[in-house]
Amino acid sequence: MVNQKGGTGKTTSTINLGVALRSFGIRTLVIDMDQQANATSGLGIDSGTAARTIYEVLHRDPAVRCSLMDAVVETPYGVMVVPGSEALIEIEQGADDPGREYRLKKAIARLDMPHVVLLDCPPSLGRCTTMSLIAAQVAVAPVKPGPDELEALARLEGTIEKLVANEVNEYLVLGGVLAVEYSGSSELHKDIRKRLSRRYGKRYLGEVSKTVRVGEAKARKRPLVIEFPDSTAAQDYMAIGRGIASRIAS
Repeated sequence: MVNQKGGTGKTTSTINLGVALRSFGIRTLVIDMDQQANATSGLGIDSGTAARTIYEVLHRDPAVRCSLMDAVVETPYGVMVVPGSEALIEIEQGADDPGREYRLKKAIARLDMPHVVLLDCPPSLGRCTTMSLIAAQVAVAPVKPGPDELEALARLEGTIEKLVANEVNEYLVLGGVLAVEYSGSSELHKDIRKRLSRRYGKRYLGEVSKTVRVGEAKARKRPLVIEFPDSTAAQDYMAIGRGIASRIAS
């Protein structure tokens, strides 16, 4: 789940699509690659009390490093999570570490348990996002309906094209785009929805309605689809999750 612009609903989408997929029988692991660890807390887990986090998985020192499975925490919602950590700032800003870029990819390759791994990326093209893009097979971009957000989406496409062209990750594709905080009464939003649908075809996953329930669920540190299942946005996430689950099954 990636977008080089902040505030585009990446974490909210990661949490709620993860829970939605689990409800459709898809075993799902969320890896929180953001030092703010909002995906972790949004799934009801306090990263500060976790014995191990993604930081230990990616650590440069083999004596400190652990496997992904050693860092997995079961959440109350059936989704597993590898917690984020404030210590990820050391990876973002620290000294060069040979082999670091591929460490996440190798760690995921050793997993044989979940059907789907969701990577919640930070809102910038730093080291943690780059590692995630190298490890991923499919990038999914939540986008708010606005001109700046479309420009950010174009930059993300350029980043993916470079990774593929340079054979850093030749299998990576932009496999999904969804419009978040969507208002059907806005002519701008409707126009951008049409443009996204026209450009991306089947890769356009749909819209998630704008509602105050999203912020309320965040404040309670619970997934929207659990806390307010009858809200329009929760129903949107469930519908998108159902579509993704069908693609996985086929």
